Amino acid sequence: MARAEQKFVLFGTGGAKTIVDEKTKNLDALAEKIARASLDYPIGCLASKACLIEESIYEPLKKLLIEKFSNIKAGDPLSEVSEIGYYQDLPEVLGLINEAVRFNLVKVINKKGISANGNYQPAEPILLEAFDVDSEFLRDEYSVPILTLYKYKGIDEGIKILNEISHLNSEKKLSLAVSVYSDRINDIKEKLFQINAYHININEPTTVMNFALPHHGRYLTDHLTREITINWTNKRK
Repeated sequence: MARAEQKFVLFGTGGAKTIVDEKTKNLDALAEKIARASLDYPIGCLASKACLIEESIYEPLKKLLIEKFSNIKAGDPLSEVSEIGYYQDLPEVLGLINEAVRFNLVKVINKKGISANGNYQPAEPILLEAFDVDSEFLRDEYSVPILTLYKYKGIDEGIKILNEISHLNSEKKLSLAVSVYSDRINDIKEKLFQINAYHININEPTTVMNFALPHHGRYLTDHLTREITINWTNKRK
């Protein structure tokens, strides 16, 4: 008797993404969830670093996200007033952003995101706008407080782009997690099965997930023995 084909996570692929349908109300609460998914989780595999937004609500949601990102306090990770502190990859990522800006592939859309306080502390979380689906900031994940936005037309195009940016190589064809935000899920539920992801959250951040899932085929000790990163999110609500 032939067994039915099953999908399972042999190793986590990371690359969590977010897609926002135009039929979504309460944009302020939505912006808070998207910001939380990007900033409030220390493991990049589940933190959503790319957000696709349907064009009719793109500008108002972008404005709210700029506000959310700009109100977060960055600095000394051991200070009680800091919400974001030390990130070891920040200098490298800032260099990549400067290069992408130079070729008009991305734009920094919050005031201080591109600068750093010292070597490892971002002046504030980095909010980018991408203009090319091949942008590394849509496809890759960085362990720094960053989110890249991209505007799409229609849910069919959005899911097509989502699948394109989730396909990194022959081994990583699916995102570990995708968040879908929409107030008409029953109308688009058949389209959700087209999304290339192991785990789909409906109207919840990508970080709402079973932590037991493995990541990148690595043991937890491999992560814990790397150069230390301090992440303190007790101030975020």
